[in-house]
Amino acid sequence: MVLWRPPEAPWVKLNTDGSFSADLQMAAGGGGLVRDFTSALLAGFYAPLRATSRFDAEFQ
Repeated sequence: MVLWRPPEAPWVKLNTDGSFSADLQMAAGGGGLVRDFTSALLAGFYAPLRATSRFDAEFQ
C-alpha cells in the first residue's frame, strides 16, 4: 500500500493523475490536488481531455 505523506513545513505538495478509456469513446481526463504541510486541501482541478490513446492523454 502506498501512503500519502504531507510535505515538510512550509511546503505544499501537488499530486496529479489521469485516466483514459478506449471503451468509453476515447474518454480521458486529468486532475490534481494541492495540499499543505497540515494536509489541508488548498486547491483541486480536473479537465476532460481529447485523446486517441493513453499515451496521447499522458502528453497533454
